Amino acid sequence: TTWLTSIAASFVCLFSAIHLCEMDITPSVQQLLSTMSAMVTTQYAEQHVPEHSQMSEQRSTGCEWTAGETKLLLEYYQQYFSQIGPMKKFKNKKAMFAKIAADITEAVGVPKTGDQCCIRYKTVMRRKRSAAAHNSKSRNSPCDVPFEDDIARIRWLDDSLQPEELRDSSGIVSIKRPPRQASTSQASGSQELTSQGSTSQESTSTTKEPEPKKPKPSASRLLEMNHFFDEMRKIQEEKEKKRTERENERRKRHQERQEQKERIRQEKAKQHEEKMKLLSRFLGLDNE
Repeated sequence: TTWLTSIAASFVCLFSAIHLCEMDITPSVQQLLSTMSAMVTTQYAEQHVPEHSQMSEQRSTGCEWTAGETKLLLEYYQQYFSQIGPMKKFKNKKAMFAKIAADITEAVGVPKTGDQCCIRYKTVMRRKRSAAAHNSKSRNSPCDVPFEDDIARIRWLDDSLQPEELRDSSGIVSIKRPPRQASTSQASGSQELTSQGSTSQESTSTTKEPEPKKPKPSASRLLEMNHFFDEMRKIQEEKEKKRTERENERRKRHQERQEQKERIRQEKAKQHEEKMKLLSRFLGLDNE
């Protein structure tokens, strides 16, 4: 391309010099110079212009989102949202959107960035909020919102998003529940209807179904249980033995105290008797 560029520059300079000097040239030579200049200019444009146009095309296609790419973005968001936080895979949402962009680029082949994924997600949620506000007002014809199911599943995961309020034609407001809560409420409602239906069904439902057989414990489990019961029996026997020893010791101490009291009483009685004898002898009561 270098020599082609130099030739083109030479022809352009020659043509400009001839034009400026107003040389007398034949029409055939002038036509030849014009044709060669146009060919060189076209060749140069074909080599350089498509590169810039291709870059601009790639840039424009990277910013545009198709329905499939948006749905894939929401699915990845739902998959990775629970992995955000400390001691988890993603430190914040920015890291998560970078991972989503890499996955979309690998799956679809269209280059995406984390900022583009974040902006696209916010755009989808903003359109959803505006559509929900429109549908919540009475006398407004309901409008469809694309990716409503995917956004609903994300709402059940994200606590910061409030559940959607629905308003019917009569003005009654109801809160949209998660699929699990809705299924449980429907199940409870159907159970109430069936319980109020017929007494014959109640009588048949009161019959107890045979309980499934419990699995038999294994030999090792039986050995462990027997060892446990033996240990408990030994502990109980040891407690009973200690209790009996304490009772015998208490009974023995009580008997010793009683014997000691009896000895003290007898000694006091003997001392009193001796005192009385001495007193009677001193008073001469024995002579009388």
